[in-house]
Amino acid sequence: MRKNSLLRNLLRKILFIGLFFAALPLSLFALLYVITPSVEHLSTDNVQTSAFMQLYCSNSPCTINWTEYDEISNLLKEAVIKIEDPGFFTHDGFRLAGILHAIKLNIKARAYVKAASSISQQTAKNLFYYADKTIWRKLKEAIITVKLEQTLSKQRILEIYLNIIEFGPNTYGINNGAKYHFDKSPSELTFEEVSALIAIIPSPRAMAPLNSFKAPSARQQEISQLILESKHPVATQKALSDTQNCEQILAPKDRAYIDSALDKTYLNSAHHIEAGNGVFLSYQSLTNNLNTSELDLLNKILIPDNVSLKRLMAKEALIKRESFVAQNSRSQFGSKNYWLPKHVSVDLEKLILKANQNDIELKIESAYRGAGYQAYLALLILKRVNYCLPTAFSIVEKPFLSEHGDYLSTAIDFRTNHHRGITFERSSAYNWLLENAAEYNFYLSYPPNNDKGKAFEPWHWRHALAYENKKN
Repeated sequence: MRKNSLLRNLLRKILFIGLFFAALPLSLFALLYVITPSVEHLSTDNVQTSAFMQLYCSNSPCTINWTEYDEISNLLKEAVIKIEDPGFFTHDGFRLAGILHAIKLNIKARAYVKAASSISQQTAKNLFYYADKTIWRKLKEAIITVKLEQTLSKQRILEIYLNIIEFGPNTYGINNGAKYHFDKSPSELTFEEVSALIAIIPSPRAMAPLNSFKAPSARQQEISQLILESKHPVATQKALSDTQNCEQILAPKDRAYIDSALDKTYLNSAHHIEAGNGVFLSYQSLTNNLNTSELDLLNKILIPDNVSLKRLMAKEALIKRESFVAQNSRSQFGSKNYWLPKHVSVDLEKLILKANQNDIELKIESAYRGAGYQAYLALLILKRVNYCLPTAFSIVEKPFLSEHGDYLSTAIDFRTNHHRGITFERSSAYNWLLENAAEYNFYLSYPPNNDKGKAFEPWHWRHALAYENKKN
């Protein structure tokens, strides 16, 4: 009996010790959660200073000239995410794969050579706990990161991050950074200026204005290439397989010309493309940036035979931006414009209003597109389908032939939050359009088994005045 009693006491002690150590992390988490600062006020209050600023601005005052989320170019926000934290919009505040990779590198080097902080963690660190590099500080930073993710939207976290990080000596926030380096606002930055600013984020202190440098740094060139690769990805394995027996596939030399034309176009027009205003890119503007070989190839594959390109471009030059109005749409990166001729916009607003009144979700995927922008899309699709010409032009129309470029009866591509492209057919919005769109002068351009020989496009609706439709 005594032996059984001793055994029971031993088991109780082991259980108690086990529960104690099991509860210790939870207790520590609860304690840290209570003693770390609240972040509730950050939902509405813009930051005036940070722990980082207080550390490095002790001898001279630093200020933040706050820039609202929509006043920062979509290009900059998208590029920062791509370089600093690709999974930002999907993770819960921590880059677990990156953290494990950094730990391995640091152990191998026996030194702190690699960090893997997410944008949320960097925001927490800059706001509250910059000064030391202890485990205790890292734990508090992690708790603040959890609080930020629980309390704020991803867009708000990114907005705060871009408004508090350092861009130069006593220069904090993207507004001051853009002004200091390029004398511009954050909404005006070009592709090269964006890549230059992102390149200095890890070590911006004592940095001279970037516009004083004659050549881009190696880091800036690396970042530029990473961004371009994300915008112009190579063909998928499926595309490679599907086009293996393509009868009209471009030669390697011509593929290089396509890649170069894509990169040049994005380099010169990235800011406008990401804001939605790149749709006004004319064919003349696009081709001005190309060399003779690239231009000859584009004209060969994009311009119909026996058609005067000079006449087409002269006709396009008559289309003025003042004749259009912008329909604003939102993405995770902010506002984006879809442009419509004024007479089309009137009918579209009525159509969408009526749809909303009937609890039908209807959003714009694409609207007017100039011939230069249409050419850019055609080249992009061409690269993604392994440079197979028939496949590419079964997906996207050539410039000057697309209904999206017709001023008088511009086409609209519709979507919902859950359906776009071919899946739009399964949405209630598609069925509603079939019954009601004609009342507002919109007609399905490519229905199933259409006599134009085009694939069925449930999303593609052309605006045509009623009398024109009846006449045809």
